[in-house]
Amino acid sequence: MSLYSLTHEYSFIMQQIEDNGGELTEELSAQLDTIEAEFPVKIENCCKYVRNLDAEIAGLDLELKRLTDRKRVALNTMKAFKAYMKQSLEAMELTKLDVGTFTVSIQANGGNPAIEWTGHTCDIPDNIIKTTIELDKTKALEIYANADKLPDGLVIHPRGNSLRIK
Repeated sequence: MSLYSLTHEYSFIMQQIEDNGGELTEELSAQLDTIEAEFPVKIENCCKYVRNLDAEIAGLDLELKRLTDRKRVALNTMKAFKAYMKQSLEAMELTKLDVGTFTVSIQANGGNPAIEWTGHTCDIPDNIIKTTIELDKTKALEIYANADKLPDGLVIHPRGNSLRIK
């Protein structure tokens, strides 16, 4: 019987006991004993499966790191070769070169130009300032901790719970 079936069967038996006015018949007692004996075994097997998945995830994380490092090396190598070819073309005063299968050219980048403010941020003119408004969660939690009245629209959600396998 699956863990789901055991849980469902347990709930059904509890409902029958309640329907009988709290009386536990021999038949219901036998069914309850069977469920209570099987339940820990099912939970243990679920824990073993979770541990196996945890080990698999750790292995996948290592493989992901290895592949990410390999990608970074390939990307840096590609950038270095492109910079090398660009520098060589510029040294030869060429902007375009047909080399059989490929045509290599140096051209201006599209899009907007790079913009940077070199002065102090306090000196940025108002018409080019972007202001971001966000909730100060630290102050909101202080209000909550002091049992002060919460402002309208502020909702504090209680922490949930989780399953821990030791």
